[in-house]
Amino acid sequence: MPRFSIHAGPPADAQRYKSLAWTIEPTTSTRLILKAWRGRAKKPFAHYWFNDQAAADKYLREQHETEDARERQQAKRQAEIAERLAEQLRLIQVGTLLCDSWGYEQTNIDFYEVVARRGSMVTVRPISQSSVPGSESSHGMADMVCPVPGHFTGEPFTKRITAYGLSMKHGTASVVDPWEKHYRSWYA
Repeated sequence: MPRFSIHAGPPADAQRYKSLAWTIEPTTSTRLILKAWRGRAKKPFAHYWFNDQAAADKYLREQHETEDARERQQAKRQAEIAERLAEQLRLIQVGTLLCDSWGYEQTNIDFYEVVARRGSMVTVRPISQSSVPGSESSHGMADMVCPVPGHFTGEPFTKRITAYGLSMKHGTASVVDPWEKHYRSWYA
């Protein structure tokens, strides 16, 4: 009977390095069997035969380097996200305008205005938009729009500030200036 199931994850006595776990077992011949798991995986990502311990050790050194590189990349990504979040927290204040552009085969634009903020939570209200004169397309189903601050069109609701703005039903609302023009299209 096998020592462990292939779908049960690494055995308790597996050797470990960061999120990497592995076992090396001799076979009836002179070969070694190496099985390796990463993270919480139940199945091994590697199941290799090696002719000697030196070859298996070389492979494991390469995997250790991969783990180190993955850890550095993850730390870099987390630092970037923290930096983006700090920037969003600095930008999004009471009175800030936000735009959410979304749609499939059309481009819908929703504008919002921040009416209250407490920590990383903001209360926003939908605001109206106005078509930029002369921006209508030749086919008549697209134009440019700008937000109309203070002209509320809906009830307030609360959202958490994320590294990319505010997560909305159809996308992400990001900070815009009141004079920015945004493309809008529709089908009749």
